[in-house]
Amino acid sequence: AVRQAIGDKTRIRIDANQGWEPKQAVRLLNQMQDKGLDIEFVEQPVKAHDFAGMKYVTERSYVPVLADESVFSPEDALTIMQMGAADLVNIKLMKCGGLYNALKIASAAEVCGVECMIGCMLEAKISVNAAVHLACAKKIITKIDLDGPVLCSEDPILGGAVFEEQLITVSDEPGLGIQGVEIEDKVPLTAADKEQMFVDILPETGADDGVAYLSFYLDEEEDAEKILA
Repeated sequence: AVRQAIGDKTRIRIDANQGWEPKQAVRLLNQMQDKGLDIEFVEQPVKAHDFAGMKYVTERSYVPVLADESVFSPEDALTIMQMGAADLVNIKLMKCGGLYNALKIASAAEVCGVECMIGCMLEAKISVNAAVHLACAKKIITKIDLDGPVLCSEDPILGGAVFEEQLITVSDEPGLGIQGVEIEDKVPLTAADKEQMFVDILPETGADDGVAYLSFYLDEEEDAEKILA
């Protein structure tokens, strides 16, 4: 039904999130392919620590396997590559420890001839912006999954890459192109607003906590103390 709904030109990727046992994964994945789903790859079909189980799936599944939660360090990545435990490796900066370790994983992938995907957590623009630059710099990174910024309700970051759904445009500015953070001014509160805030928080806070809470919204702590008096 999914393949019929989206047609033949759209790629389908699935993420098992460690949800299957090795034999179960092989059976389900091969059934999907037999039914014409044409899955591009499956992400982390088995438990993260089960390298042998992932190798079992990789060797027997019609669907290419992408290691994700299994790769927390360059050592993890190298072990998986040397074992042939996965067809691809997912690099996430927040998972592997930043650009330094990500570059190590990419270098190991280049030596072993294992393609990589660059992914992200639920991150805002600055860290994902760094992942964009890494993807542009390394040919071994052939796939991207950098949707973190488009899932954020606000984007206070000035400059950097522009994220428009599947289209990502890199800035021409030096470095990551980040120019600053836009901070919204506090919204002025009327006397009625302040009184209502007092009514709302009094049952849940003591006097000290109430002063601290209201002071966040007011210019002076004295104002908060007057309201709570």
